[in-house]
Amino acid sequence: MISSSQTELPKTIYAEAVVPFGNEDTIYDINNKEYSYVTQQSVNEYLVDSNEVEKARTFLREKGFKVSDSDNSKLPYLFVAGSPQRFKQTFGLEIRTREVSNVSLGKDVTVTHLVFDNQEPYGYAKISTDNTHPIKGITLSAPGILFQAASGTPPNPNYFHLKLPTDLASRLGAETVHDNNITGKNIRVAMIDTGHFLHPFFVQKGYIRKDVILTSLATDPNKDDHGHGTAHSANLYAIAPGVTLIPIKATPTISSNNETKDSILATTEALKIATNLDSPPDIITCSWGFNFENPNDILNFGGKSLEVAIAAAASKGIVVIFSGGNTGSRGFPADHPDVIAAGGVYMDENGTLAASNYATTYDSKIYPGRSVPDLCGLVGLKPSGRYLTLPVPAGSKMDQDYSIFDETDPDDGWAVFSGTSAAAPQIAGVVALMMQSNPALKGDPSGVKDILIETAVDVQTGSATLPDGNPKAAKAGQDLATGHGLVNAFAAVRKAQIRISA
Repeated sequence: MISSSQTELPKTIYAEAVVPFGNEDTIYDINNKEYSYVTQQSVNEYLVDSNEVEKARTFLREKGFKVSDSDNSKLPYLFVAGSPQRFKQTFGLEIRTREVSNVSLGKDVTVTHLVFDNQEPYGYAKISTDNTHPIKGITLSAPGILFQAASGTPPNPNYFHLKLPTDLASRLGAETVHDNNITGKNIRVAMIDTGHFLHPFFVQKGYIRKDVILTSLATDPNKDDHGHGTAHSANLYAIAPGVTLIPIKATPTISSNNETKDSILATTEALKIATNLDSPPDIITCSWGFNFENPNDILNFGGKSLEVAIAAAASKGIVVIFSGGNTGSRGFPADHPDVIAAGGVYMDENGTLAASNYATTYDSKIYPGRSVPDLCGLVGLKPSGRYLTLPVPAGSKMDQDYSIFDETDPDDGWAVFSGTSAAAPQIAGVVALMMQSNPALKGDPSGVKDILIETAVDVQTGSATLPDGNPKAAKAGQDLATGHGLVNAFAAVRKAQIRISA
């Protein structure tokens, strides 16, 4: 549901300037009658001459915009920031707000989107039909949905939960792998999220982390006021304690309740940054998504650029993982063909497996033949998904919000939750173990995915949640609720090692 809004505009607007390529206009204008999606097989068709990108960058800076730094990616867009007045003066564009109903952390919420006045699609505006103009369009950003001084010692609430790292590692078959000195050593994993706080828990464990990288409008690399990124990195470390984490802090945009949420353009920029690092990651994982149902949503809210960025990363051999969504909320771009979509399975205290009703499942209406999830990590159940004891910055939003129902203090630096946000880095950890055990898998996303699928544990009970709120039951073999099943680190690593001798 969409309605008008009187929410005050932010002082700085985060947007994307789209550059023309080939004989077409832009990635948002082509094939208007029939949606054409971009994968690693077709991404080269959408790249542009770097000189054209530099012309656009120079033009924007001369007009007073803050513009992302130069790189050699050749992707047909630039990330820009400026006041609403500057967008109006330069491009004649009026920006306003629009309320959109959504689902976040299992609750119905109203999220404020920035849109162009009198434009269709309302999140994208064509600027010029003049072939000499360096900018052909401007795309605004859609808010994302998080799928969700501290003590280094976790609390022990009085209900069944998993402590990290040991409980999670053992239940996903990683402990035995660790005993054989396979820990993800020298495997680089970029995590796009709200930032990363160097929690005492991480320091005690001796985990390896590079400096936090900031997107254009992100600030303070040492803080994670939300806590989402800090928490879910613990899932990665539990499965692959020797991995090298590269945190990328995405920039916030507005929402209707004054909470900051990370935007699709910030996610796109973070992917672009990760892909073009001097030492790029082997794996990129992101624990949020966007509730896009059809191609029109992608064209309205900057999704086309994210699609291209994913295809570009995959074409360079990077494994890309996204959370599939929680409690019925779709998780674009988890359904992109080049992405491993993470769903959820619940394991009880007796080791019994069932599809998690906290996790979303759906058939994609954007990419024919694609469904979410592909594979699952361990995720809790409705209503709150409380399951994993995770470190967060003391007093952060996650610390305070979850203290209402997880029996921890709002300022103790710990929270108990999960979601497919947890599943994505768990799967990333398994991939890191596979790559250390067989380095030939680095640069081979399809080979990695094949092994994960072949070795997953089939889950035949329980149900995931469809976008309409109804349950979708698991069954024997591949199914919509859990995809190919729960990842199995031990079996995946063993299969990876067998490939060496084959």
